[in-house]
Amino acid sequence: MASKPSTPPYPSATRISDSPCYPQYSASLKCLEEYQSDKSKCQEHFDIYKECKKKETTKKTQNRQKIETKKLENKSNKQVIFSKHRAGLFKKAGELSVLCDAEVAAIVFSPNNKVFCFGIRAPRP
Repeated sequence: MASKPSTPPYPSATRISDSPCYPQYSASLKCLEEYQSDKSKCQEHFDIYKECKKKETTKKTQNRQKIETKKLENKSNKQVIFSKHRAGLFKKAGELSVLCDAEVAAIVFSPNNKVFCFGIRAPRP
């Protein structure tokens, strides 16, 4: 007789089994079974699993890291950073205007002494 492939108890269990925190997850379930679902006796297992999940999530989101704010010496790097930050500054200024009904203006001088201006008038009712 052919054995039936084991199916997970619920759909997301398949994803959990691929997680690096699966051993902690399994240990917490075993504890619950052992103590007839008395959660107070398994709190240590829950905490360990929660800590593992926190580390797993942190690892996934470390792509974008804060860089130290200091003066750049490389001229081409300065220009690239300036362009990106200028675009972000103007975008935020526009959002501020829309969100707060404010008139916003910004004047920015590049490292090459070019002038960049942004202005937006709050819509009048």
